[in-house]
Amino acid sequence: MEIYINGILLKEKKKHKNVYQYYLENGNILKTKNVSFFIVICEECSKEVKLLNYPTTKNNIYLCHTCRQLGENNPHYGKNHTNEWKKQKSIQSKGKNNPMYNKNVYNTWVKKYGKEIADKKLSIFKDKMSNVTSNENNGMYGRTYYEIWVEKYGKEIAEQKNNILKEKHREWLLGNKDHHQKMIENSHKKRYRKTTIEKTMEEFLIKNNINHKYNYINKYQYDFLLFDYNLIIEVQGDYWHGNPNIYSDTDPNLKPLNETQKYKQNLDILKNNYIKNTYKIICIWETDIKNKKYKDILWNLLKLKQLKK
Repeated sequence: MEIYINGILLKEKKKHKNVYQYYLENGNILKTKNVSFFIVICEECSKEVKLLNYPTTKNNIYLCHTCRQLGENNPHYGKNHTNEWKKQKSIQSKGKNNPMYNKNVYNTWVKKYGKEIADKKLSIFKDKMSNVTSNENNGMYGRTYYEIWVEKYGKEIAEQKNNILKEKHREWLLGNKDHHQKMIENSHKKRYRKTTIEKTMEEFLIKNNINHKYNYINKYQYDFLLFDYNLIIEVQGDYWHGNPNIYSDTDPNLKPLNETQKYKQNLDILKNNYIKNTYKIICIWETDIKNKKYKDILWNLLKLKQLKK
């Protein structure tokens, strides 16, 4: 079994006056308190594992956490728990009976090892999770639950599971209105890239030398502020903002609104009410931009005959 201390191979471990001393390959001798970390090689998969404590072994063989759970290495290999046992364990682990109730792992480490070691363990854990969840290492990278369900169960069952997930999300939003309200109020902070329709509007304003600011923030985020006209232009996608000419909860001839669209509409109402006493505000819909009607709308609104069509 190969063990490295502070990056140097351990040659021998001895106990001296109730304190372990580590004899390294380079001739140095370290006491336990001078050890920053151990690195041990899993003898099954050859993976390097970074530990803060001396590794626990079985028959002087070290296996990483993953390999300890595989096949005959797993202490429960070939065994089945009875339904009665499962029911009893479920009762024992519910609510305040759960030893982790109202706690997190970090607090447990602080109590067990002290803050200094707990901080080191937390740093190692974050590094590990960063490697596991980054890009292609993440099993969900570039995929959605729905796509995985289609592969695993087929499209019909995937649709059922997806509808159940949406319904649970809707119920959660209804039951957590305060949190939902904060999400709405803070959503302007989540600004990503310009949409195609925003680019079209910006090109038009630049072409006609209209003094403007993109992504104007005044508590909330607004798409365009036209300084000379005291006007805010909101460029809104038909689907995401629920164009009232296409979506409605009251008109049976139109498509029904979903939770995302209702969320966006609530945000739009908050934004409009907040700014209406300071600026005039107008909404230009995606349909108007695709049909090029937005030019006539702005032309009539700004009364600028020199606007280039």
